[in-house]
Amino acid sequence: MLRMTDLQIEKTSKDKEKLINIFQQGEGKRPEERTKIIEQGGLKDICKIIHSSLEGEMNWNKQYLTRIGCEAASALLEENKESFLFAIEIGGIIDEVISLLNKLSIENINYQHLLPLFRITNFSNFEQRKILVEKGILKGLSKTFSSENDVVVSFSVFIASRILNGIGQLEGEGKLNPLLQELESDGTLTKLVEIFLTDNFNDIFLKVYSACSIGRIFKATQLPVEFGFQKTTHQFFQKNFFIR
Repeated sequence: MLRMTDLQIEKTSKDKEKLINIFQQGEGKRPEERTKIIEQGGLKDICKIIHSSLEGEMNWNKQYLTRIGCEAASALLEENKESFLFAIEIGGIIDEVISLLNKLSIENINYQHLLPLFRITNFSNFEQRKILVEKGILKGLSKTFSSENDVVVSFSVFIASRILNGIGQLEGEGKLNPLLQELESDGTLTKLVEIFLTDNFNDIFLKVYSACSIGRIFKATQLPVEFGFQKTTHQFFQKNFFIR
């Protein structure tokens, strides 16, 4: 195990202090106040620290910085529609979170790492969700579907359901989801089916969101017979749940 030098310890301490300060500045503030913090470089500072933490071998301190960095970013993004253009910049928080999900081992991914994506998908419109797909967000989310952490899986499947719904809505009625073949071939669909069918999760909404995701993937076409859950899935759709 590599030992941290005095300089590394000092840098980690300063980065931690900066992230906590940004979080405290943004938490509970009005969207326009948080946008001002972003315009003044707050979100970029977060991205720089996360990016730096992803360089070289990952250790506990780096993981800690990425977690509180994502929490700080979440505080700035929450219900803040004006933050979207900043978030999707090259090297912005969306890119950094996707890189983070790809870098971390599955057991080290916490729900806090997903918070920026959760905030963004909560307020984004369908066109904006298409941009998130183009950036590769679904690949990172697909990885987290295999987590043994119930909360991580709940967050990731909820985020995916909103994105898939947005893509499906953009295509319009009667048209196939353009992501169908990709999600079949890369294993994402299989993971969603496993989540829906498993008894390992007690969260009813996880079942709902996975069912809705599968339904959106197979919009305008029949669910494969080999899945063996068509009736159950349609029963979910008949309930009063709605994914925007």
